[in-house]
This record gives sequence, structure tokens and C-alpha cells, in this order.
Amino acid sequence: MLLPFYILFAVVHLLLGDLGGHHRHWHDALLAISLLLLLATVGVIDTGSITLKRWGLLCNLTCPLGADGCDKVLNSPWGTLFQGDGLSVPLSFAGFLAYSAVLIMALVPLLPGLSENRGDLARRTWWGLFTVSLGMAVFSLVLVGLMVFKIQA
Repeated sequence: MLLPFYILFAVVHLLLGDLGGHHRHWHDALLAISLLLLLATVGVIDTGSITLKRWGLLCNLTCPLGADGCDKVLNSPWGTLFQGDGLSVPLSFAGFLAYSAVLIMALVPLLPGLSENRGDLARRTWWGLFTVSLGMAVFSLVLVGLMVFKIQA
């Protein structure tokens, strides 16, 4: 649940360096981008495996706080975005899409052939990263509130 906040921190670090008049050199931003790539990859693997488990494509997963709490949350009505006509879209799939978006936006400025426009492209993707990661952090707070007060897990 803290992963979106770490991502938001890394994005804010990138933006403050860029907006604060420091005009980062490209190599100065690589550490923050590497952190974003690592965190987003962990998020993609985590939410992707939970989604695959809910769809019956993976068997058992371990939960850091014990299986009862995880199963209680994942199997609650709040654990599903859409269900009907044999199709079930778990909430973890939305997380998978969000972490995938962060991963793609962090990768775009690193693509070869973009060296001419790298600075401008990086600034644009950083604002996209900020928007997505802020939304993820707020949504995580809402989900923690639901988990504690509504689901009581």
C-alpha cells in the first residue's frame, strides 16, 4: 500500500529539480528514473500476480500479514471492479494498469532516438507521472480506509 507514495516521492523529486530552476542534467535524473522503474516493476508484478490468482491462472500467493487478511480483502465486494456475464475484473487489475502506465511513462524518455527532444519529453512525462502517482496515492488512502473501517481486515 505504500508503493504509490514512494513513486509519488520520486516524481516530486524529479519535478522540483526541474521546476526549481536547477535545470537538471539528464544524468542527474537517472537515479530517480531508475527508482521509478524499480518501484513500478514491483507494482506490476504484485498487482499482476494478484489479478492472475483471482482469474485462476496462478495458485497460492503468500500474504505478509497472514492469509486471512489478504483473502478477506481480495474476496470482499470491494475487491472487484466489475462482475457479470462470466467476466470478473478484480480491483488489482486497475492497480496493474496504473503501475504499467508509470512504468511506460518512466521508460519513454530513455528510448533511443529521442536524444534531441529528451528534456522536453521528460518534462511532459514527469507531469503525467505526477498525475498518475498522485491519483494512485489518494486511491491507496481510500482503499486503506475501506480495509480498516469497512472490511475490518
